[in-house]
Amino acid sequence: MTKPLKVLTQRKTRRQWVEELDVLAREVVYLRDGKCCVRCGRTAQLAPSHVYPKGKYTRLRHDTDNILTLCFACHICWWHKNPIEASQWFGDKYPDRAKKLKLRSQISWKGPSDYQGWKLLLKNELKNLTK
Repeated sequence: MTKPLKVLTQRKTRRQWVEELDVLAREVVYLRDGKCCVRCGRTAQLAPSHVYPKGKYTRLRHDTDNILTLCFACHICWWHKNPIEASQWFGDKYPDRAKKLKLRSQISWKGPSDYQGWKLLLKNELKNLTK
């Protein structure tokens, strides 16, 4: 007697989801910010920069309100070396986003992330930006 074959459905690991969502979020943010540094206007060596650090605020990692397009110099040499000045600049330049993010950063959620929900949200934002 033969055993029935098990149907294997390959589920994505957390790492695969995070990598996929990082790519989508970066695409959305670059299109939104005009593919240039929002601080100095450079178009070379661009990097997504998180207002609230993605390590400490994992729930905000893929929130496009929490991500800015910065060039390497502004990101590493200014944002990371002068966090108080950078925070003040962000609050002055984007007051509505700063208020929303402050509220979102205070929400404590210990459950698993809804990766499929984030994917749908990011794809929708991308679709709206490419219209």
